[in-house]
Amino acid sequence: MKDEFFYVLSGKVLVTFGLSKTLENSEKYPWSERVLSAGDVFNVQSECPYRLQALEESIMIEVGDRCDDVPVRLEDDYGRADAR
Repeated sequence: MKDEFFYVLSGKVLVTFGLSKTLENSEKYPWSERVLSAGDVFNVQSECPYRLQALEESIMIEVGDRCDDVPVRLEDDYGRADAR
């Protein structure tokens, strides 16, 4: 429930992202992918799902417009999906 900006300081990161309705209907609102490299910026709007995957050792800066929200994990490679 916050807008977030990511800045890649170093490395290479794959971002998989969708629109706010992608989780409801991924055929009508398909997922997109983009590879970010050092110097790239990526914006995620509130309520839009996304996943970050480092393709190599990477350092990123995240800036959000709210700091009181806890992330909602749908799934990840470490078994940390939320029960919500």
